Amino acid sequence: MHWQDKVKQVICLEEKEIPLYQEIASIVPSGVKRMINCRIEQEKKGLEELRQLLYMYGKDSYYDEPYGGYATKEEEKKK
Repeated sequence: MHWQDKVKQVICLEEKEIPLYQEIASIVPSGVKRMINCRIEQEKKGLEELRQLLYMYGKDSYYDEPYGGYATKEEEKKK
């Protein structure tokens, strides 16, 4: 698996985590809520950094510009 595919998988996981953190923040005491909200902001920042990484470095010859998603096994064999 190409590194860009692995980064894309991490992005998908991060996108699923944020709503879970938001749900947790809605039901915990205020002191814990502040900590969870900080975690949400960290997750959002990390998600944006990963997206920028794909945008900036996803332009090698392995994929079309900009990064277009997962490569199939057939596409990998062709390149």
